Amino acid sequence: MCSVVGPAVVKIRQEKLDKATVEVVARPLVGLPGVVDKARERSIQETLEPLILSSLHPRTLVQIVVQTMKDDGCVSRTESFAPLLDTSKSPC
Repeated sequence: MCSVVGPAVVKIRQEKLDKATVEVVARPLVGLPGVVDKARERSIQETLEPLILSSLHPRTLVQIVVQTMKDDGCVSRTESFAPLLDTSKSPC
């Protein structure tokens, strides 16, 4: 499952003056996020950040939340494509 929220208000410490801040949060099926989830977040962010027109919304936040619903071996591929499809409907 995936959601894209933004442009929204960003915390001052995360604020970028010339473009929007892109934040990716990966939620595991159960429990707290671990090292694998943090690696997924980084991978998704590196994939999507160049595709988002962040210069149109400076000093704002675009947050992408990806939650694993079922782990059938295709989690990393699905988590990479779901935000891409969801951002295509977003105004960013």
